[in-house]
Parts: sequence; structure tokens; C-alpha cells
Amino acid sequence: MISFQPSPEERELRQLAREFAQSRLRPHARAAEQAGRPPEALAQESRELGLGGVALPEGWGGAGFSQVAACLVEEELAWGDPGLAVALGLREAALAFVADLLGEAPAGGPWEGPGVLLWPQVPDDPLAGSGITWTTQLQAAPQGERLSGSIGAAPGAQEAAWFLIPAARGERVVLLRLEGTAPGVERRPLRRPLGLAAAGWAEVALDGIAVGPGAVVWEGTVRDPAWVRARERARLRVAAQLVGTARAALEYATQYAAQRQAFGQPIAQFQGISFMVAEMAMAVEAARNLVWYGAWRLDRGALPAGGAQALLHARGAALEVADRAVQVLGGHGYMADHPVEKWLRDARALGVAVWPETALEVEAASELGLAPGWVAGGAAGPGPVEGGAA
Repeated sequence: MISFQPSPEERELRQLAREFAQSRLRPHARAAEQAGRPPEALAQESRELGLGGVALPEGWGGAGFSQVAACLVEEELAWGDPGLAVALGLREAALAFVADLLGEAPAGGPWEGPGVLLWPQVPDDPLAGSGITWTTQLQAAPQGERLSGSIGAAPGAQEAAWFLIPAARGERVVLLRLEGTAPGVERRPLRRPLGLAAAGWAEVALDGIAVGPGAVVWEGTVRDPAWVRARERARLRVAAQLVGTARAALEYATQYAAQRQAFGQPIAQFQGISFMVAEMAMAVEAARNLVWYGAWRLDRGALPAGGAQALLHARGAALEVADRAVQVLGGHGYMADHPVEKWLRDARALGVAVWPETALEVEAASELGLAPGWVAGGAAGPGPVEGGAA
């Protein structure tokens, strides 16, 4: 039977993350949004706590906890502020992806300094055409291979010292590590992103970058168990952050409805408000349960682990709950005096930052045997994940 009771260690981690989110992230949320980056003192404190890498193997500088523990922590941090939660965990998210592909390895060397995993754009219609239709492609050149393509707007790209970039090499996937200052890398900072502004967004263009053997971190296919595991972990991380964003909006709207007076009574006593808030609570609980279930399955080796379902549902729940929180506050909901308008913008940005909705829907359907076996990034053909546990 599945247990939803956290272990003592998980409870301690969640409490530590909650206290950090409440005492440190929330007070800095607006200032970090205006500055486009976290305060350096806050970033240093976050690194010392190590909350962004609780599931990283110890050899990579993490604590080696379960994916369930990581999702508990990510929810709490995003509850504090989604923008800061994303910004402070970008390097750890990239390292987690590499660790899943390579296994345990010593930290240090090329992984020092701020880095970010940049996902290439994929088509809105994932079934159009064949092969891996990413916008980053490795092409043969007289003196080796060259990388060209575009990333689009990505959080963390503005100040990263190094990038992890998946690219297509024919029908195979290559994960590359590139220096942010490499010739051919062009960054175009976004000055006023819709949400998650503290994460320092930028568009990244890649123009014929020379790729040597040392730049290749991993090569395989989109059905390799290591790739699917890394992708599932990344999706569950974002899904947990969306749950935290939704929970923050729910709690704020609930408190506001209980205190706001209209016609001589709290507005929470009107069915139009109370029923709406109840539906918001159900959406948050359902999204959280899907995230926990996916993390529980991933910890037990299941591939895929339901990351597409969890992310799809969390994305919809966060947008619905944050939008309704704005409605509960009425005209006040659109003012910066209250945080719900920011959480709505952050939920929108977090929900569309990486994988298109259609891509996730097709993949979720394929896991049920209802659509071709397409995996985000290309048409991989029918059949289960190679070597994946059920």
C-alpha cells in the first residue's frame, strides 16, 4: 500500500524548507522580481542549506534523499516564492539531470559555478513529421561537428556560466556542456518577463558552435532508461513547484475570504465564494497526490513514472487556483499590494517554461497505450521504455 505519511527525516526537511520559505523567501520576493535575480546573501544561504539538492547523490554534492523528499521541499520553497524557488535551484536541477545519466561522480571540475539545463523547443504538434524535431541540431562540418539552433526564453540563462543543452544527432540525443562565453552563443535578456522574473530569463541562440569531444556529456536515445528517469525527475520537480504556487494562492484566498466583510458578514459565508475556494482546495490536493505518486514510483524504479500526468495536472491546477484567488480578492487581486497577481503570473510562466501542453498530453496518452509511443522531443516509435520497470 502507498503511504502518504512522510518519514521523520522527510518531515524535518519539509519543516526546514517551510521555515526558510516563510522567513527568507517571502520577504525578498518583490525585490528579487524587480532586480531580476536573488540577493547574493540569500543565494549563499540557500547554498549552505542545500535544499535544492536534497535528492542529488552525495558524490554530486547532494544529500541523497528520495524523490518524494525532493518534491516535499520544492513545494515548500515555491510556496514561499516561485521565482526564487526556481532561481535558487537551477544549478541543482541541471546536476540532477546529469547525475541520472552518468550515475555517481565526483562534484567539481566543469560543474562549478552557476549553470542551467536549457531545453530546446519542440513543436506544438509532436506527431508532425518524424525523428527528433528539436530546434538544436548537431551537424557535420569540415573540422568536426557544429551546434546550431535556438532555445527560446529560458529561466537562468541570463547569468549562467555554463549550459547543459540536449541536441539531436540524427536519431540520437546528445547532451552537451557549453561555456556561456563560447563563441557563437548569443544571449538576449528578457527585461520584463511575465513571471519568475527573479530567475533571470534570456533567449539563447546558437550559431555554428564548434563542438569538441569534451563537450559531450552523454549520448543515447529518448527511450534509454537513464534519459527517461532524468526527464521524469525534472518534470516532477516543476510539478511540485506548481503545487506550492497553487497552495500559496489557496491559503491567501482562504484567509482573505474569512476576513473580508461584505453585507455584514465574511465573504467566505457566501456560497459563490466558499464553493469556489473548496474547489480550489480539491485541485491542490489532487495535484499534490499525483506528484507524490509519481515521485514514489520513480523512487521504486518505474519508468515512465507518470511525470507527464503530474505536470499536466499541476499546471492546470496552479493556473486555475491562482486565477480564482485573484477573483476572490476582486479588484484588489490585480494590485501589487497582494501577492496573488504575482503567483498567477508565476504559475503561467512556470507552466509553459519547458514542455508544450500538447506534447505532454500525447505522451500521457501513449503511456496508456492510446497514442503512438512519442516521447517529448521526437517520435520514438511504439513500445515501452527500454529496460524500464512497470
